[in-house]
Amino acid sequence: SVTFYKRMSFRYFPGFFSYLHPMGKVEENKRRKEAMILQVAMELFATTMSVHWETGGSLAPVLSSVARVARDRQEVARRIRSNIAQSQFSTIAVLGLIYFVALVLWLDRPEVMIEFASSSLGSAAIATTIVLQAVGIVWMNAISKPS
Repeated sequence: SVTFYKRMSFRYFPGFFSYLHPMGKVEENKRRKEAMILQVAMELFATTMSVHWETGGSLAPVLSSVARVARDRQEVARRIRSNIAQSQFSTIAVLGLIYFVALVLWLDRPEVMIEFASSSLGSAAIATTIVLQAVGIVWMNAISKPS
């Protein structure tokens, strides 16, 4: 049954999931995700082997389909990580661009910028911009998290 193959995988691959070392939060999270992917692949393999043990037949097509599913899952995980990194970079770029334009305007015409920042409309516009940036950051982080 399924538990038999799970026990066999842990017996013949001791320490298979316990190779995690504290190497910083990023590396630790990366290794945990890799271990989770490996664990899911091993569970899929164990389930497939137990079903095949019960039903019989040719093992080659079954193992090739399990390998294809594992590769596809890894590819999807890589694409998700890539999209998350692109989203974070674009958020930082847009925020940096806004402050860069403000700095250029300040260096080009400081008296106009001082007058703008000291007026009530200018202060309200700056405060609104900062609040909307914070909302945008929270929103982009919520969108870019994998579900």
